[in-house]
Amino acid sequence: MAKKLAWGDYKLQNMSSVSSVNYYNVNDPVLAPAVIPRDTRAAIVETARVHLRRFGQDKMTIVGIARALGMSHANVYRYFPSKTAIIDAVLDGWLSRVENFISEVANRPGSAAERVEAVVMELHRRRRAKFQQEPELYESFRRVIVSRSDAVARRQEKIAAVFRKLVEQGVAAGEFRAIDPGEAATLLEDSTAFFLHPAVMPSALNNRGEERARNVVRHVLAGFSPDPPADAIASLEPLAAHAARL
Repeated sequence: MAKKLAWGDYKLQNMSSVSSVNYYNVNDPVLAPAVIPRDTRAAIVETARVHLRRFGQDKMTIVGIARALGMSHANVYRYFPSKTAIIDAVLDGWLSRVENFISEVANRPGSAAERVEAVVMELHRRRRAKFQQEPELYESFRRVIVSRSDAVARRQEKIAAVFRKLVEQGVAAGEFRAIDPGEAATLLEDSTAFFLHPAVMPSALNNRGEERARNVVRHVLAGFSPDPPADAIASLEPLAAHAARL
């Protein structure tokens, strides 16, 4: 079991013999993670994630992170040139987890349509659970994402890439008609934004969100089929246009 260390005893540079350490600040135990990684850079990022949850982006400081880890703020600057760089690293971790999650879902057995629906539904459920279980953390990340257009673009690229791959597989298998995978992926992304985008997804929680998300996905996918219903084709363009404005 990792040794418990008090505020003045924590020395990150002496942790080479252990994989992690349980740490607490005797004055304020929520300032540092319950378990701090051995790697200094990872410890800074994890502590920043905790501070984002408690203080928000504006009040999170490098001095506060350093104090929680028992090191000087100069040592933090050895690993990150600015607070923005630390937030970028936190976002990178979040985006990597999202990418790994949706990639795992997309690579399951099943038809392309089933996997598209699974990606949307399970990502929606995952974010709904995070919002309900840790609303402060979700709100902090939502604010960071909304204020960072580059992070939004990266998130959209990752989701669009998964949709594009699934559409390509559906076309190759004859499950979908010969549609442009890039345009189809954009349509899927736009039409499901209300249920997946961190900025607006909470609005879908109390209004039959899961049922509505499933209906939207199935309606769009019906328009991709070799013999799509006429009403599905007619409604695809306004559906995407509406979602893009959310």
